[in-house]
Amino acid sequence: MLLCPLLYFITGAVGGRFLRAAPASAPLARRTSMDELYGNDLYQAVMRRRSVRKYTGQPLTDTQRAAVEAAVAAIVPLNNCAHAFELLPVGETTAKFGTDCLAVYGPDEPDGWLNTGYMLEQLDLRLQLAGLGACWYGMARPKREGGALPYHILMTFGNCDPSLFRSGPADFNRRPAEELWPDEFDPAVRTAALLAPSACNSQPWFVKSEGGALTVCRRVAAKSIIPPSKKPFFGNIDCGIFLLVLETALRHAGYRFVRRMLPRTVCGGLESLAEYTVSKE
Repeated sequence: MLLCPLLYFITGAVGGRFLRAAPASAPLARRTSMDELYGNDLYQAVMRRRSVRKYTGQPLTDTQRAAVEAAVAAIVPLNNCAHAFELLPVGETTAKFGTDCLAVYGPDEPDGWLNTGYMLEQLDLRLQLAGLGACWYGMARPKREGGALPYHILMTFGNCDPSLFRSGPADFNRRPAEELWPDEFDPAVRTAALLAPSACNSQPWFVKSEGGALTVCRRVAAKSIIPPSKKPFFGNIDCGIFLLVLETALRHAGYRFVRRMLPRTVCGGLESLAEYTVSKE
């Protein structure tokens, strides 16, 4: 077992492998920044990503598997919530497609769910940049769950036909920007950020922009087929995804920003999540 202050790698006892586990005490300041890890390349994946459900069945090569493990090890968390990742063959889960899966574990609370969305979307985009299909799989789970943290969600992935990826924003089915981000802001950033994926395409986010500040909220009563009891879970994961995609779009457009997580207060059906102070480079 290799130990370091931020994460550790262990061999799981249930067949899968824990690629990373980080305690809640691991300080964000000591983690590598998103800029150092990714630069602007994630933006290209945002423009073309698709939730892939059809795979060739061809196993990952050793090179592909090493790239997946490196991508998992490089994931940047949103907050200090404890988390763990477990890599599993699809046969050790209840997922019905893909060849491999990554299970995510974390605290069973809104900030933990938000963190999971932010972290796992990084892998989603990195997989698609590498030509691998990927899909958030909210209704599947490991057949035997490992680790001390509650299970959150699964991402399934594998080799797929490259033609399945989208060609650009026109291929996406999303709500009009006026519904989710009615205030004026850089239209390229708005367009890219609102391409973020969400459970059942519910798009539970809302953005307010005034001057150099953006405020991101969760639409508590966003309409969808998701059962009401599960809306906080999926809504927070989705909003974590949105924060990652928003930041990717801002970086690509040449903006600097400082993110500040907000106290969770609900007003007018909107739960405050994060505020960004934005400036042009």
